Parts: sequence; C-alpha cells; structure tokens
Amino acid sequence: MQTLFGFEEPKTSLKISAAPKKQLTKAQTNFNQLISRIEKLRKEIPQEVEKYDNLLRCSNEYVLPAWERIARIRIQLVVYLDEVVLTLGYKQKQMEQISIVIADLLDSAFAVVQPSEGEKELYERWAERSLDEADAEREAGQKGMMEDMFEAMFGVKVDLDELKNDPEKLKEFEQQMEEREREEAERMAGKKRGRQTQKGPTKKEALAKAAEELKSKSVRSIYISLAKLVHPDTEPDPILRAAKEEEMKKVSAAYEANDLATLLKMEMEWIHKHNNELDRIPEEKLELFVQVLRDQVKELEGEKAGLQFDPKYSRVAEFAYGRPEIGLQKIKKKATDLQKYGNHVESVRRSLDVPNPKKPIMAFVKEYMEDLAAFEFDFF
Repeated sequence: MQTLFGFEEPKTSLKISAAPKKQLTKAQTNFNQLISRIEKLRKEIPQEVEKYDNLLRCSNEYVLPAWERIARIRIQLVVYLDEVVLTLGYKQKQMEQISIVIADLLDSAFAVVQPSEGEKELYERWAERSLDEADAEREAGQKGMMEDMFEAMFGVKVDLDELKNDPEKLKEFEQQMEEREREEAERMAGKKRGRQTQKGPTKKEALAKAAEELKSKSVRSIYISLAKLVHPDTEPDPILRAAKEEEMKKVSAAYEANDLATLLKMEMEWIHKHNNELDRIPEEKLELFVQVLRDQVKELEGEKAGLQFDPKYSRVAEFAYGRPEIGLQKIKKKATDLQKYGNHVESVRRSLDVPNPKKPIMAFVKEYMEDLAAFEFDFF
C-alpha cells in the first residue's frame, strides 16, 4: 500500500532497531515497549466497546422485555389491591403494611417503565410522598453520597449541581483534584525519601520536570515541522494533495488537543518511513519521549477500564468479565430466570383473585414484608 509520500507502508509497527553489533539502550527498550502497548490498547479499546455494545444489545433483546413484563404484572397487582383492600375491613396497622407493599411494588416497576398519569396518581394515593418527591429524594441521596465520597477522598466540599451547571467551576474543580493528587504523590514520595528531601531534586524528579517542560514546548515545534511536511499547498499532484489534506487534518486535530503523544508518533513514523533512523534519536530526548508515552498508556488504560463504570453500560457491566460469549450466555440465563420470576409474580396475582381475598392478601403482604429481597432484582 502506497503512503501519502509515495513510500510503502512499513509492515512492522513503529520500533527502534539496534544498530549492528549493538544492544538497545534502556530508553530504546522502554520506547519500543510503550509504543507496542499503546498500539495494543488502541486495538483493544474498540474491541471492548464492541463487546459492551453487544452485551447491551443482548440485554435489550432478552432481559429488558422480561423486566418490562414483571413491571407490568406488578402494576396490575397494585391495581387489583387498590380496588379491593378498602372494602375488606383491614385494621390500621394492616393498612400501613399494605401501603408499604404497594409503594414498593410501584417503585420497582417505575424503575423499569415510565408510569402513566393514572399510575402516578395510584402511587400517590398509597405512598407517603408524591412520585416526584420520591425521585427527588433518591437523586438527592445519590448526590449526597457522591459529595461525601469526594470530601472523604480529597478533603474538598463540592456541590455537584453547581458543577453540573457551571463549566468554569467544573474545570476549576478538576484542576483542584489534579493539584491534590500531585500533592499527595509528592507527600508520599517525601515519606519514602526521608532526609533526602533536604537535598536537591533527584534525577527522577528532574526528568519528570523536564518532561513537563517538553510537553508544553514540543507540541508547537513538532506541529510546525509536521505541517511543513504534509501541507497540501506544496503538493502539485491532485491525488497526493487530497491525501495530504487528510494528514494535515490529523496533525491539526492532535495539535488542537495538545496531544503530544500523537504528534510524536507521527514524527517517529516519518523518521521511520523515510530515514529509518529511530536508533539515532538522542538518548536524553528519547527518555523524555518515554515519559510522554507512559502518560499516554495510563490514559488509554484508564479509558479501557472506565467502560465498566460508564452509566450507559451499567446493566451489563457484571457480564463483561471473561470471554464475550460467556457474558452473552449469562445474560440469556438471567432473562430465563426473570421469565420464571415473572411467572411467579403472575401466579401470585392470580392466587389473590378469589371470592374472599382478605386472608390471602395479608399472607402475601406478610411474606413480602419479611422478604423484600424476593422482589428486588436490580435493574440498574
């Protein structure tokens, strides 16, 4: 396959090869390993996304309908209870228990299906609060837990509503978190060094500082050098000009994103394709590039690991471990279990539809109150 500049694409990945009768240096070895890891992660992340998407599609096809059926049966059960319990002469304590059961049945149903106006009114007749109040209380509880967690982890009081509605404050908060993480890392490093902290900066610290300086300075310089090479205005051939336009878009996007690692990779690929002189990169510069590539690896690993915490995939995260086909089998098994549970709820509903349901209803309520977990299949 011919490249943008008329050369054959290298069949191997970006790699530093040792000069004749020489071994790779530590920095060169690290460079190769990190490039290999980055390329592997860039292949794995789309595969992971595809796996999660397939699991979600399977869940929507098999599990979601089963949940919706259970929700509808629960609502039907509540409608029946609403029609008959007031005519059966229950005592006050019994009515309080019935109210709790009805509210819980509707809460669990409305976590799956959107209630109609009539169903909302039904909820509000039996619950001690309105449905909107219940939703607001649940959201407030989740928000409070998150805010407490941030305070415990970072020692910072936050208002998530304020951050959500103010991008500037959100950015400021993220910067504060980054600063606190750096401070904690420095504090832990200080503990390990002990008395050495009174001395000058260590080689590792100096290298890290140099890497940070390189990030800020090199993005523009590498961008300029690459732009000169791929700018379409310098190419008379229409086909190559179109190809250069695409390359220039990639270079510009990486520059705008302040993505030094991508710009670096483009620069290294250029050297590899045209000069094959990766092994001649100065050791000092190579060590700094290694620091940048390590950051890129951490970002990609975080992106891959973060899929399991993505709200979009919350219903299938538990099935994502191991081989995809195993996850799909587990989802189908859960759907089968839910079908059986739905049949059970339906049989309970039918068992109460008798000429004198007073005792059967209270037996059901008592069992429900004793073992709420029997009805608590987590949807989210």
